[in-house]
This record gives sequence, C-alpha cells and structure tokens, in this order.
Amino acid sequence: MDFHKGETFFLPYSCIPTAMDYVHKRPEDQSYLRGQKQHEFVREAGSVIGEINYIHPFREGNGRTQALYLRQLGAQAGHQIDLCRLNKRAWMEASIDAAKGSPNYDKLRWCIDRAIEPVRDRTRDRGR
Repeated sequence: MDFHKGETFFLPYSCIPTAMDYVHKRPEDQSYLRGQKQHEFVREAGSVIGEINYIHPFREGNGRTQALYLRQLGAQAGHQIDLCRLNKRAWMEASIDAAKGSPNYDKLRWCIDRAIEPVRDRTRDRGR
C-alpha cells in the first residue's frame, strides 16, 4: 500500500530503498557539499531534502528527520544550521510544494537559507 497525506502522494514503498541510495549518493559524490558557498549549499541541500521528502521513508516523523539530516549535512559542509530558525509553517508548506508532481524546491531553499547561522554569529559565540 502506498502512502499519501491528503492530496499529496509520495513515492511507492517498493521504490524507497533505491531512491534513498540515489539521494544519499548525491552529497557523497560532492564531498558532502564541503567548501560550497552558502548559496550553492542552499541550492543543493534544498534539492536533496526535497527528494527525501518525496521519498517519505517513514510513516511519521519525516519532517523532523529531514531537519536533523539537514543539520548534519550542514555541519559536514561547514554551514551551521539552527533548527530553531526553521519556521514550522513555512517548512511544512515548502515540504508540500516539494512533493508535488512538478517539484519546486524554492521554498525549501528559502527556509534552509534562513536557518543557516551567519558566520558573524558563530565567531561571536566562540568567544563566550
């Protein structure tokens, strides 16, 4: 049985393992996005998170899992993600847009960009 929420349908269960292998390989092939400028990281991370959202590997907790995955991906790439900066309503709307038949990751990218802690804040915090 395939999964959907309301009018939003997700990848068929039988395709989840192959799709997750593909999505995980993308950042791996790019050295986990290390060295990318913020706008480059945001573009690629938005696509990866959007694809994971469409795959929807869990019945519950996908949004929380995606946020933690994003934080870890950001840490590996040198971009500190502050999950408190993720606006829950905007993140949910972005996730719905990303799961549509013709995915649009712009809202996810917008959320991710705002969740990245600015470099000046990180430098100030180290001095505490």
